[in-house]
Amino acid sequence: VNNNGTAPATIHPAVVATPFSVASPSLPATVPAGDSIQLVVRYSPTGAGIFSDDLRLPFASGSCRDTLRVRLAARAIEPELAPLPVVDFGALTGCQNQRDTVVMLHNRSDIAITLTRLYSSSSEYQVSPSSAAIPANDSLAVTVSYRPNSSGTHSGTIEVEYQPCDKSSGLQLRGTKQGITVAIAD
Repeated sequence: VNNNGTAPATIHPAVVATPFSVASPSLPATVPAGDSIQLVVRYSPTGAGIFSDDLRLPFASGSCRDTLRVRLAARAIEPELAPLPVVDFGALTGCQNQRDTVVMLHNRSDIAITLTRLYSSSSEYQVSPSSAAIPANDSLAVTVSYRPNSSGTHSGTIEVEYQPCDKSSGLQLRGTKQGITVAIAD
């Protein structure tokens, strides 16, 4: 804020709606004639959206009373993976010992997402790749493999950790391995 006048100007506390605020300096503040002060405006959205407001700075200089107006506008975008499905591998029978499937991870946001870590919570399931990037409004094919170590029903989760914003999501998995039974007649 420049004071181009011949008298000091007092800048009174700003009037602005959240998610905007004046971080510094503390107001009111006096600006000598021919001098200036720098205002730092903070933008702190609590969710996604488009935000705008007028920053109003009431001031007084001599007998003049007025308000400076500055239009503020910003957009907050949150990274978002589409909800992940439950993957049921069904039953592996006889000599079958593995089954693979492809799951599509969909980035539904307007910014790129970096998958920092994809991993399985169970040794019966593997995932590939272990990290990747998904451009804005795009998808990535991920291979999930079911390789049971023993007969029975197995459940697990593929955990997906991504940036920005330290987010995570999980993909529920289930499958069954049926053993082979051999009977010898007497």
